[in-house]
Amino acid sequence: MYKGNGEMEKATIAARPTVADEIGRFADELAERIARLADRIEGKLSPITTSSCPSPPLCENAKDNREYPPLFNELRIRFTDIKCALNRIEDTINRVEL
Repeated sequence: MYKGNGEMEKATIAARPTVADEIGRFADELAERIARLADRIEGKLSPITTSSCPSPPLCENAKDNREYPPLFNELRIRFTDIKCALNRIEDTINRVEL
């Protein structure tokens, strides 16, 4: 923008979040939401579920030796969190006794 005397005025531009930031935030929100849902389902169905048998962990954090760029590493972590919550939900539903 120019001022009346021909000098350039500095335009204040609001910093917009990057697409990577938006995707990361969405993945975080989704992982938190599914974790809360898994907790809620376990709590609501606990009176009518059998006790959990000793078994392999529902959430295995496999060691991945590959290096990922930061965004993809964050997404991999969030997808693993989502997978674990879904495994918990599946396990709870499988143990429901009606």
